[in-house]
Amino acid sequence: MTSSFDAGFDIGGTAIKYGLVDRDGRLVHRGKVRSPETIEGMLAVLEAAWKTLKRKAPGPIRTCGFGIAGFYGIRERKILQSPNYPSLNGYPLVQAVHKFIDVPIRAGNDANMAAFGEFIRAYVSRFARWGSPKFVLGESYGTTRAAGLSLHLQEKHDIFLNGVMLVSLAIDLQTLSFDHGNELPYATLMYIWENRLPEGAVIPHHFSARIQMIVAGSGTKDLGVWHEERVNLLDDYRRTFGEQPPRVKAVGIMSDADNTGAHTIAWYGDIRFRHR
Repeated sequence: MTSSFDAGFDIGGTAIKYGLVDRDGRLVHRGKVRSPETIEGMLAVLEAAWKTLKRKAPGPIRTCGFGIAGFYGIRERKILQSPNYPSLNGYPLVQAVHKFIDVPIRAGNDANMAAFGEFIRAYVSRFARWGSPKFVLGESYGTTRAAGLSLHLQEKHDIFLNGVMLVSLAIDLQTLSFDHGNELPYATLMYIWENRLPEGAVIPHHFSARIQMIVAGSGTKDLGVWHEERVNLLDDYRRTFGEQPPRVKAVGIMSDADNTGAHTIAWYGDIRFRHR
């Protein structure tokens, strides 16, 4: 099995540091360049550094993390305020570097990594645990930040991890990238069973207008027996959303009784799609 690696960038006021971390948390390559003064210069430096990491990596690179001095808006996906680079204020850095970095990217305030790193350094010093095994466990979005923390620990404190554990990491990391050509489903059409509303009724989802539910079965009669349902996806989509459907990305099946507090068992047979 080919080992994979994670890349990390630390964008500082005087220097940009970058490195590769393997799945055991070991730093396998590091580099450092002087921070340029312009956005164009920074992008050129980052692209050159990325090409170096790709060339030096003994295996595929899974993710890339950026630590940025200042306030980074996760929702806005922009640098809101940077004390070292005022020209970056409001600049969509992640979208810009995605033009040459072809793996999922996560960016954040490097103070987060520094705070975690300082806590780890203080703990191992106070309790004399420098010789003890040290592991970092990252959960959900913290999985991609583990690479940046590993790099920070080695660069700043000479702390070398024994391993990095990733919990709830996306099976397909491309689903974490929302750039053009890799979008999530544009709209979702759901067919549901409802015990009160009539068949054919349309129910908008309470969280998003881009999710519409159509009642395919209704009432409590004939429970416990097989039912065959036939629908016209094209006509139903046009009726509920008032537009032509995009390309189908996925089909999902589930039995969900959480909202009603009930217990439900459902069996599903074959699902077939046919042209008419």
